[in-house]
Amino acid sequence: IASTTYCQGAQLSVPYTAVGAYTGGNIFSAELSDASGSFAAPVVIGTLASTVSGSISCTIPALTPVGTGYRIRVVSNMPSTTGSVNASDISINSAPYAGADDAITLCKNSGLYDLIIFLDGASNCGTWTGPGGGAFSGTLNTSADNAGAYTYTTNCPGGCPQDAATLTITLQDPASAGNDVSASLCSTGAAVSLFSYVNGGDLTGIFFYNGQGTNGSFLNTPGVYDLVYVVYGSAPCANDTAEFTFTVNAAPQAGTSTTVTVCQNAAPFALLPLLGNAQAGGTWTGPGGPSNGIVEPAIGPAGLYTYTVVGLAPCANAQAFVAVVIDPCQGIGDIGNVDHGMHWIGQEGVDHVIRIDQRIAANLELLDVHGRVLHTYDGPFEAGVVRVPITAAAGIYLLRPTGQAAALQLLHR
Repeated sequence: IASTTYCQGAQLSVPYTAVGAYTGGNIFSAELSDASGSFAAPVVIGTLASTVSGSISCTIPALTPVGTGYRIRVVSNMPSTTGSVNASDISINSAPYAGADDAITLCKNSGLYDLIIFLDGASNCGTWTGPGGGAFSGTLNTSADNAGAYTYTTNCPGGCPQDAATLTITLQDPASAGNDVSASLCSTGAAVSLFSYVNGGDLTGIFFYNGQGTNGSFLNTPGVYDLVYVVYGSAPCANDTAEFTFTVNAAPQAGTSTTVTVCQNAAPFALLPLLGNAQAGGTWTGPGGPSNGIVEPAIGPAGLYTYTVVGLAPCANAQAFVAVVIDPCQGIGDIGNVDHGMHWIGQEGVDHVIRIDQRIAANLELLDVHGRVLHTYDGPFEAGVVRVPITAAAGIYLLRPTGQAAALQLLHR
């Protein structure tokens, strides 16, 4: 052996002399003892397929313990033969070791990493360069530094060759569910798109309510609902979550608009019951301004009364209207200056008894106070007394021959 001092990882040539005959397929193996010279557990440092004398190219393993009592021998397998041990102790000195090349994935924004921990067994006496070839501290900031190839090169004392290893780093984008959210909804609002409420997060997650995935279709019922939004991370990044609280406010109910006709001598009455299912607590305005919702027919005024129920945001205010008509209730009256030849005699049940002075060839039309035709009675009508049934609600109506402006006013009770 050319030398008795080697570094860890060094290469050497081990010569041997083949004595005797060896068959085809024979392997000569160079074995290294432990630091005390024992071959109880030898380490093979090189092999050669041969049947004659020669030299075996060998490598001292990089992690061989430092020592001064190593020996080398050569053995064969066909036939099984153990050669003599070399004559002198061999010293193996510590060699710089940069570790094995490796590739890792880290999560962005996950903190600082001392990169040497990813190079198993590396000597702690070297320097780093970054992906661009510039000097690097060896501590990776996953929020600021780039992905790429980071190279560690040893610079250790002693006469052994230096070593280098490359650590290729991939930075995985972290999962982001964004900020926690609190929002108010109205029970009569449009269907909710939960993702439209995500604040600063990825739109690739899943919403959960009481542990079950949900699209929020139930968010039209008044109440408070706590949802969790989960965005799943790709390894090694963890999942991220955000808390969502939705408060669904009940829409205000002002009831259903209506019209009421009362006699001028009727008792005072409340407007709210006329609106049906209106909720209490709203405010009234009438023809003369603010109102207490009580109308006294003898005083009035007649006109449009507005009931307003204030909504809790984002619900809009609700309004309903009561049109109050106050009639003198003096029976009948004529509309127009043209003689229509009809006279009201009285009301019997739903029938109004009308006296006609002369034959009416046309049909008769029943109109409401807005001028809308509610019913047509087929003519002709002979002179005399006729009955005109009115099945509509109590109120003021007009009866006229088709095509005429003059009309008979009726109070239907």
